[in-house]
Amino acid sequence: MCYWMYGHQIMVPVPDIDRTDLLIILGGNPMASNGSLWTVPGFRHRAKALQQRGGKLVVIDPRRSETADIADSIISSVPVLMHFCCWRWCAKSSATAGSTPAICRRI
Repeated sequence: MCYWMYGHQIMVPVPDIDRTDLLIILGGNPMASNGSLWTVPGFRHRAKALQQRGGKLVVIDPRRSETADIADSIISSVPVLMHFCCWRWCAKSSATAGSTPAICRRI
């Protein structure tokens, strides 16, 4: 996935959780992994700080996870819905950016 999105398989984005207003977790459980792939330590504290400053945490996952337990909104989806969300994001990105992101060409 990182190869398709960023051009190299070991390039991993660092999210700006400390300044975001809306965090959407799509099929992940950073409460269990402590945000290990994101290189964001202390996810539990950062998520609580997000909510304290008025931000929202939304989890889209067919499974009830530890992250879903602390989320403001939970969308218990089926895998087809997750695929549709990704496809819709790609269509929206293509329309606004004028070109299709590399990851969208693979879906």
